Amino acid sequence: MYSGGVDSVGVLYRLLTDDAYAAFAIRVHHMQLINREKRAAAEKQAVNQTLKLFAGKKFRPFTFTHCLHDYSFMKRDMIWDMDIANFMAANICAGDRDIVHVARGRTRTDLKTGGEMLLKRSERAMNIFNAIIEPSKSEATIIYPVIDLDKTEIWQMLPKPFREASWYCRTPIYDKAGKAYPCNRCVTCREMREVYEACGEKPPVLPKGLVPTPKEGIRAVVKRVQTSRATFTKKAAMKKA
Repeated sequence: MYSGGVDSVGVLYRLLTDDAYAAFAIRVHHMQLINREKRAAAEKQAVNQTLKLFAGKKFRPFTFTHCLHDYSFMKRDMIWDMDIANFMAANICAGDRDIVHVARGRTRTDLKTGGEMLLKRSERAMNIFNAIIEPSKSEATIIYPVIDLDKTEIWQMLPKPFREASWYCRTPIYDKAGKAYPCNRCVTCREMREVYEACGEKPPVLPKGLVPTPKEGIRAVVKRVQTSRATFTKKAAMKKA
């Protein structure tokens, strides 16, 4: 399952270069997730750019498949990536019993920072995977090829062209031409800032004149909630009268 993100690129790089996986044929599947984060286009750019690099003579061949999931119409902000990825992976495996493993991009950093929330989400995602796999009699399992690495080690493992072509921001900013830039403020941007610092590198900056939409401050949130409650109370009182 391939997103074009740093962890995902690290997984594919290891699968195609590590002798431990030399006996396996590799199918790269990209799920384009269209939601309110608006990162689908940025990830698609990263997928296209990194796969061009992987298609070079240095790497063994692989096959590529793609699907699109558009749930931007939902009032809920998003569906957890882990849930929908396991759902799709299980269905692919159920339809092709030659598949023996599904490679995911979990890292040592994820285990360290994820806490109880990661455990709960992982259990739910595995339940989704198993609910589809078990009736199909597929023997496919999920593996984590970079679980022994943290994000800094993955970054250092990747050659520079792959680092520059990969993606990590959850809320990208686009210029007029549609080119994506990291917002430099979301949770993954903050994680990558630490990676850049550890490697003695500087994170990319937004071009002049291109600025992210300002975040709503806590006071504005409180005021908006209070106004909403007051309006609701007033309407309820009017209905009673």
